[in-house]
Amino acid sequence: MVYFLYGMGKSNISVKSFLEKNNYKYYVYEDGKDYNGMDIDKLKKEDTIIVKSPGINNNTQLMRYFIQNNFQILTDLGLFYMFFPNYFYIVITGSVGKTTTVLTLNQILKGKFKVGVAGNIGNSIFNILNTNKKIILVEASSYELEFCGSFRPNIFLILKTFPHHLDHHLSFDNYLKAKFYPLINMDKECYCILPKTLVSKISKIKTSTKIVFYDPDDITNKFTRSEEHTSELQSRPHI
Repeated sequence: MVYFLYGMGKSNISVKSFLEKNNYKYYVYEDGKDYNGMDIDKLKKEDTIIVKSPGINNNTQLMRYFIQNNFQILTDLGLFYMFFPNYFYIVITGSVGKTTTVLTLNQILKGKFKVGVAGNIGNSIFNILNTNKKIILVEASSYELEFCGSFRPNIFLILKTFPHHLDHHLSFDNYLKAKFYPLINMDKECYCILPKTLVSKISKIKTSTKIVFYDPDDITNKFTRSEEHTSELQSRPHI
């Protein structure tokens, strides 16, 4: 297995450190910089996983090449789960309120549980390694979720969601598909909690997870349990 690190933001710096410590073969590439003379076409001959820095636009020449040639593409979140599926993952996403919610949950949980905080909050999930944490609270952006591979949250909380990052996703529907992607990996042992306003948007996703709806404008209302969703999932967009 070979890992191609595309972009060297905080997340891939931590990935690089992990790969080095464990003697995995990898390449590093940043737009506009040399990647040690490597012939990109040779990647097709190796068992290569592209580890995309979340900030890299999907419309770069390299990303179009990887997508068109069906490379496996992951962000650090998906890669971490590939190596370490046995943590208990609580994931928070949405357009607003993610950081506040993660920090609040951390305060609630850390008195009784060994909790690590990672993701868009500024701490790479690979920094959780070599700690005694059992639960990982992840603040997840659409950039991190759209290429999360087989990542399966145990609890997936979706906050209010509005058209956002449309320069990257090109449409609100694509933005939501990126946000919702983990649902296809979740099963009856998992929970997804989301606003009632997203009921129609989630209806085309096939998932067997337990789904709970809430009214974001009246959090004093009781949560509403839905039936399992079994409708077809539209093809994942490659944008």
